[in-house]
Amino acid sequence: MSAKFFLDTTILVYAYSANEPAKNARARALNLPANGWVSTQVLTELVNVLPRKFKLDWSVADIIPEDITASFSIRTNTPATILRATHVAQPYGFSWFDSLIVAALDGTLRHALPRGFTAQPAAGRHVARHQSLRLA
Repeated sequence: MSAKFFLDTTILVYAYSANEPAKNARARALNLPANGWVSTQVLTELVNVLPRKFKLDWSVADIIPEDITASFSIRTNTPATILRATHVAQPYGFSWFDSLIVAALDGTLRHALPRGFTAQPAAGRHVARHQSLRLA
């Protein structure tokens, strides 16, 4: 049985976007099995970013939620998720939106977060990145 994983918006953006072929190829080469999780926040960000920044036609963008929900388990952000995110943002120095993603993780996976993850400054904010998911 392979391990569960939680997808960040960036991986999905490059998997759906043809604007940066090298990053698209890397994202698709991950061959992600369908035993991962995606939060409602990641799904929302994806549907927002692709038409706005990557000029993906809305007729294509509107099938993305169905595609993602058919392929991955969805973690819904609830008021409790938002509260947990407030407890992640400050001590780890993560951005608010990265903290929401971390807060949406299952308890077991969330406790394993520090192993392999680093908080790195990027464009004036901290971003959680796993050592094995480098696209650039």
